[in-house]
Amino acid sequence: MDWLALDIGGANLKAADGLGWTASRYFPLWRQPAELPAAIAALLRDAPHGGRADGIAVTMTGELADCFATKRQGVACIVDAAEQAAAGRTVRIYTTAGDWVTPDEARQQPLQAAAANWHALARFAARFVRADTGLLIDIGSTTTDIVPLRDAVPAPAARTDTERLACGELVYTGVLRSPVCAVVQSLPWRAQGRFGHLVEALGRLDARRQPPHLALERLHPSRRFAGDALERVHDGEHSRARLLQRLEGGALGGDALL
Repeated sequence: MDWLALDIGGANLKAADGLGWTASRYFPLWRQPAELPAAIAALLRDAPHGGRADGIAVTMTGELADCFATKRQGVACIVDAAEQAAAGRTVRIYTTAGDWVTPDEARQQPLQAAAANWHALARFAARFVRADTGLLIDIGSTTTDIVPLRDAVPAPAARTDTERLACGELVYTGVLRSPVCAVVQSLPWRAQGRFGHLVEALGRLDARRQPPHLALERLHPSRRFAGDALERVHDGEHSRARLLQRLEGGALGGDALL
């Protein structure tokens, strides 16, 4: 039986066939949940041989998108979309228990199906750990997973997001979507010959970590990194301006921060 793997996130859809083909598509789920089935179907069609796999294996984190009132609602929506896009093919959902379950079973136990991709990655990575113990660190766009590995299997202290946050195995800091103020409380600042003053880091929702990476040219400007109200694409110059706009009305130059 041939399978396609599908990971449904809040901002990206990813697929792989296990034979070398992979694909990732930007999809802002929080804006257009009703379009998810069509987006998944389009991604599956891009797979080799037209995506004619016998089964679709699904992990998810998109149930946390703001368009869903609860995780249960989000899991149900994603499972429904995967089934619709599969068009009659077998669908299996991965859970944090390390099991593959049917769509109906996933709907009945949504908290186990929710945000289970970290466990799937840890299970895969554990195969390559030669020592008795190891540690998987996966830094994503929004969060970082820290998963202990022991005897070639994942050995997490917790499995739900809430419990993992409490024990430090889930950290809400990522490369793109973490607010700057969640990473640093203040920044050194120099102006008019004065040095060493600390200024409050921007607390705005759209002051995310992507602007520093764009400002330092670590990321290529792209619409997927747009974060302001107008969804504009920002390059390094715009990103520096966004980070500094609260300092003296935005009149400071790009070297104002030490």
